[in-house]
Amino acid sequence: MADDKATVRYNIPQNDDISKPQLAACLNDYKEDVMEGMRWLCRRAMRAAWMHDRSKLQDLDGYFDAIQEAKSRGIDVHDTEWYGEHYLKERSHLDRRVPDDVNLIDVLECIVAAIMEKETDQQLPELSAETLQKAYANTFKLLQANVEKAE
Repeated sequence: MADDKATVRYNIPQNDDISKPQLAACLNDYKEDVMEGMRWLCRRAMRAAWMHDRSKLQDLDGYFDAIQEAKSRGIDVHDTEWYGEHYLKERSHLDRRVPDDVNLIDVLECIVAAIMEKETDQQLPELSAETLQKAYANTFKLLQANVEKAE
């Protein structure tokens, strides 16, 4: 994303030569830094929401044909070849495919998409502990790579 890196200022001196007001000021700066990191993650989450199912819109004819094919063959649309390709292009179908760089934004998108989908019974997608741990670690790395220390 071209829009940003989070900038942090936090630095509590690691010695006894800090006054209580200085400590309070440092902690307030730290709180602001945490909010900056959360804003950065929120912008990434909103971008994921904006891009959700873009392959359906980019190939509306193919998507429509897959729906018609599923109806004519009496199968679930999710079992069509078109949907197989869709799963390769979208990050939110973590119960079908887990990208190497899966992150917690993908996990949140997966949850929200499952709840918002009107054709399903809103079952929680099954994600492995390994997927969740990988998403956690990758989110840490993603944010870490996008934080700049203020001079």
